[in-house]
Amino acid sequence: MGKKTKKKLSIAAFAHYYGIGNSLQAETRALCDGLRFAKSLGVRLSHIQSDSLSLVNLLNQDRCISWPSLKW
Repeated sequence: MGKKTKKKLSIAAFAHYYGIGNSLQAETRALCDGLRFAKSLGVRLSHIQSDSLSLVNLLNQDRCISWPSLKW
């Protein structure tokens, strides 16, 4: 995730190794970390994009993503 100016220039980004787990856990953690990162930068979000259709569908259905992911 990165922060971009109106001209689409990246001014911030992050990466993190999450260790052992499945892809849905990694996507969930990355989303949570990205939202926290954006908040720390003072970014106001109008929408969020994800390449994980499973994560998007679960969030749109207001369903539990996965039990191990609840702690994030």
